[in-house]
Amino acid sequence: MPRENVIVDPGVGLRQTLEQNLEIVGALDEFKCLNQAHLVGRRDKSMIGLVLLTSGPPDQRLEGTAGPVAISIAKGADIVRRP
Repeated sequence: MPRENVIVDPGVGLRQTLEQNLEIVGALDEFKCLNQAHLVGRRDKSMIGLVLLTSGPPDQRLEGTAGPVAISIAKGADIVRRP
């Protein structure tokens, strides 16, 4: 497979603890050393609910999702996708 066809996905929100997810988001810029495009999946899931201290449904967590998305872009995420 050609290297330019590879995209790194650090897996934010995939079975990590809240602390692990926040650590991944905080370290996204470190993935740039791989010289590969990387993406972050926008998730309105439990991680956002924990940060917002809400048990509301995912569609009420948009504001809480915007922050991690903005940080991800600022730290060099090339792609942000919505699951």
